[in-house]
Amino acid sequence: VGDRNQGSLCSTPIEPEVDQLRHIFFDLAFSKLVDFRTYLESFKGCNIHDTESPYVVDSVMTQVLTKLTGELSKLYECCKSDEMSPGSFKLRLDLFVEEDHKYESQLVNLLLVILDNADADKTSRYLNQVQRGCISMLRNM
Repeated sequence: VGDRNQGSLCSTPIEPEVDQLRHIFFDLAFSKLVDFRTYLESFKGCNIHDTESPYVVDSVMTQVLTKLTGELSKLYECCKSDEMSPGSFKLRLDLFVEEDHKYESQLVNLLLVILDNADADKTSRYLNQVQRGCISMLRNM
């Protein structure tokens, strides 16, 4: 995690104890995003065109995922030079392996799960707003 005492992120130095608490709170908050990713993964494999299914991807789900993607983009912009800074990585065939526990890789995995849940109409020739938001965010990363 970057040093907030240098650069233009903060005008006053942060005490090490306060910075440690800030990291703990960020980790706790980010763990809730990982929990939500697990919840979204439970929808995988459901037939979204089956109207009897409780997992139908409808306009409400699209709105939730669109809002989530927009807020994740803001989170990334805020933290990209600190908590979300990319570390060294190894090319792996399975993107869902999170051995390094880096926030950025976990965020990418969350975006991939969001994309899995955003394809309500597989016959559409155009991207929906969730897919456009995820692709825009990945491009900025």
